[in-house]
Amino acid sequence: MRASLRKIRFMGALSIGITLAACGEEAQISAAYRSDAIVPRAYTSVTTTDGRRRHVFQGAALLPVGGKDSPRPTATSGEATVDIVMRDARGAIATGRVTLVLKPDWIWGVELHIDSANPARYCFGCVGSQAFRLRDGVGRTVRDSLWVTWGGNSIRNPVVY
Repeated sequence: MRASLRKIRFMGALSIGITLAACGEEAQISAAYRSDAIVPRAYTSVTTTDGRRRHVFQGAALLPVGGKDSPRPTATSGEATVDIVMRDARGAIATGRVTLVLKPDWIWGVELHIDSANPARYCFGCVGSQAFRLRDGVGRTVRDSLWVTWGGNSIRNPVVY
């Protein structure tokens, strides 16, 4: 009986240790949209895929930039694809894809903007940005594009900007 009890305690402690170790290997991804009347959030979806998990941010789940985002868990290695689709009753407004390299203890944040200039110039901690063409007739000017910016930070020891 005592041996069984010790074995149960050991297995419980081992389980807690494995769980705590796994917490240090956490990784996340989030998406946000700079609110714009040209293409409302309701017309926009962001899908992230890491090979095992798939998350869709759209509508209320696609929060405005600067709002309290809802990061989702992701793998700690490999790559995540981020697919953006903006569409209305007439069809696609803009589509795009970026790829992020995943790593442990890291959160990636992806932001969407409609602008004629690269918004990364005002972004602290941005690692990259890419423009995607808007459908003809959409935008304030013909130079407007869907801009996607992305940046990351440590989860346990974040850099404070």
